Amino acid sequence: MKAIKFKKLLSFILAFVFMFGILAPTKIKAASSKVNSVIELELAYNTAQDGDVITLSNTFIPGDVTLNKNNNNVTIDGNNKT
Repeated sequence: MKAIKFKKLLSFILAFVFMFGILAPTKIKAASSKVNSVIELELAYNTAQDGDVITLSNTFIPGDVTLNKNNNNVTIDGNNKT
């Protein structure tokens, strides 16, 4: 009788730990990307998620660009090119 109660309790605890591990929020690391051209910059910016960092590469080819404000916190690192 005690063995059955112990097994049920152990099963409940394991199920709780498993579910808590699945449902617990996980920290997602922000993405970092280097871009070589205005087209790549526009694409990276338009698909960026909150916290992403976009860096202009050493070989970045400058040009006119318009970036429409998105509602994410995105950093554009000019790499001393701006």
